[in-house]
Amino acid sequence: METITALESARRRLEGTGGYRNLVNSSFRDAGLVFPERWYQAAWERWRTDPAYRADSRGGATAREAVARWYRRDHAPVDPEDVLLTAGSSVSYLMLFTALRRQGAGAVALPQPGYPLFEEIAAAAGLTPQWYHLEADQGFDLHARHLIASLQVATRGESGPAGPLGAVVLISPNNPSGADYDPHQIELVAEFCREREILLIIDEVFSAFRQGAAPPPLSSSPAPPHPPGRPAGAFLLNGLSKLCAAPELKAGWIAAVHPNSRENAILDEVDLLHDTYLTLSGLGESAITTFLSEEARGDREALAAEVKAMRHRTRSSLVQLPGLRDLPPFHLTTPATPATGNGGIHLLFRLDAEFCAERFGTVDDEQIAIQLLQRHRLYLHPGYLYGITQQKSIDPWFVITVLHREDTWREMEGRLREALGG
Repeated sequence: METITALESARRRLEGTGGYRNLVNSSFRDAGLVFPERWYQAAWERWRTDPAYRADSRGGATAREAVARWYRRDHAPVDPEDVLLTAGSSVSYLMLFTALRRQGAGAVALPQPGYPLFEEIAAAAGLTPQWYHLEADQGFDLHARHLIASLQVATRGESGPAGPLGAVVLISPNNPSGADYDPHQIELVAEFCREREILLIIDEVFSAFRQGAAPPPLSSSPAPPHPPGRPAGAFLLNGLSKLCAAPELKAGWIAAVHPNSRENAILDEVDLLHDTYLTLSGLGESAITTFLSEEARGDREALAAEVKAMRHRTRSSLVQLPGLRDLPPFHLTTPATPATGNGGIHLLFRLDAEFCAERFGTVDDEQIAIQLLQRHRLYLHPGYLYGITQQKSIDPWFVITVLHREDTWREMEGRLREALGG
C-alpha cells in the first residue's frame, strides 16, 4: 500500500492548479535540454533499416560494442562480452539484486543519503538494505575505511538475520549530495569486496555531469589495467537517460570490468534472468549505438556543459540565501588529496536551526517544506526523504534540482529568498 506523506498530500491538493513551482523537477526537457533530433532520426532509420527482432539476453553485439568502445575512450577496459543491455538502470539493479538473491545473498549495502528508489528495488528482489552513512561534516564524501569498518561490524561472525551481504553499491557522483568519490577510496572498497567475494556495483549515471578535474586526455595507448574509479571486478551502471537526456528511450547497461569467476557467475545469472524479460526494445538498442557514437560526442559534451552551467548558477544563488548554513560537498584541496569535485542534477543545502525556529516556528524539515509549499507555492524535498537525519545536528536539510530554465529559476530563487526573509 502506498504511503502518502503530509508533504505529498499537500502537493496533490495544489496539483493541476498551476499554483506552485517545482524545485525538484528532474525533467531535462522541461529545462530546455533536448538531445538533437538528428540522433533520434538516425536511431530510428538504423532500426527501420533492419527491424527484425532477434532475442538476445545481453543485447545485440553492435550496441554492446558501442558501450565497450565508449568506456575505452575513458580508459575503462570493458569487453563487449561483459556488457548486458537493459531498459534502464532500475532494471539493471533489479536484475543484479535478484541474481544475488538467487545465489544466496540476503543483504545489500546502500548509501545514506541516497535515492529512495534503491530500497524499493532491493525489497522487490528479496534483499534487505544494510545502510552505510556518508557524513555531512565530511561533505558526504566516501571514506572507505569508515565504510569498511561499518560493514565488518555488521557482518562479523554471523551473517545476520537477513543473510550474507551480497553487494556494496557506490553511487558516484552521489545522488542527491553530488559528492564525486576519489578513485583511491573506491579501490580500497574494491579490495575489501574482492577479499570477501562481495559484488561491487558502481552507479555512474551522473558521471557526465561531474564538476571536478577533467578526465584524462584521449590517447592511442592501451587503457591501464585498473582505470581510476573503475577497479577490476566492478559492475558499472549507466544509460542514456542522463547521459543523453533521453529517459523516454529506456536504454541502459551493466558493464563488468575484468570479472573473475564469481562475477562471471553473477553476470551469467543476470543473463539468464534477462532472457526471461528481454526488456530492451529494438529502437532502444539502436539508440545506444547511435547516441554513443563518436559522431554524437560533441552533442553529449554540449549537454553536459549545459547541466554543469545550471549547477554552477544554482549553487551561486543558494550561497546567498538567508539562513544558509551549509552547501556541500566541500572538498579541501591539498597536494596529497586533490579535490574530487561534485556533480549530478541535485543539490543539498542546510538551513540554520535557530533561523528556522524563528522564521518557521519549527526545525522539522518536512514541516518547513509544507510551509514553503502552502504559503509560498514552492515545492522542494526535505532531507529525510533521502535518509538525511537530524541526529547529529538539528539544522534541517533540503533537496532541489538544478534542471531549470534560467527565467524559471530566477523566479523560484526570488520566491525562495522572499520566503526566507531576504
